[in-house]
Amino acid sequence: ADAPIDMSKRRDIVATCDGVVIATLCEQGQLLVKIGDVVKKGDLLIKGVRVFNDGTENDVYALGKIVLEQSVSAFCEYTGTLTQLQKTGESHTVTHVVLFGKSYGKGCDYDSYQMEYVSTFLQPLALEIRRVTYFQTAQVTVTATLDECLPALMQQALEKAQQKCDFIVTGSQFVTSQKGVTAVLYGRTEIS
Repeated sequence: ADAPIDMSKRRDIVATCDGVVIATLCEQGQLLVKIGDVVKKGDLLIKGVRVFNDGTENDVYALGKIVLEQSVSAFCEYTGTLTQLQKTGESHTVTHVVLFGKSYGKGCDYDSYQMEYVSTFLQPLALEIRRVTYFQTAQVTVTATLDECLPALMQQALEKAQQKCDFIVTGSQFVTSQKGVTAVLYGRTEIS
């Protein structure tokens, strides 16, 4: 069981992260922020003090909830090039037998490859014969327009933003310019 809380002991509610206040609830203590305020980590949100009509104060255990909207962004620059996998022209074909979900046959010696296959099923033996062709691929950098690079830039910007994110994402937005793509992730954090 949790230890009982001494409600007469002072406790302040402090921001655990940066954000914008979108909701407040103060049950006990002195609310120091309002909706729309921008707060930084460590800012005092609810002060553990009760102020009486005569101006005197006494310490209390602050109770309440503050909801902050957080955001994080990351930029990925457009360089005018796109790196992609292309077939080199080298290929080899092998035959595989698949029995009870396990494949028997020679694998591929290429470091990077694409694979295509055609299957033939032999019933009632439950055998699958696969004719597999391995195409060797290599990374090639080609000149590309912003529209051609856009999906890759968006993915890279999103991954960078997710690495900086320490909250649960509730929404995202992409801003595109001639210089690149910015991914903005939004989320909410409850502090109580």
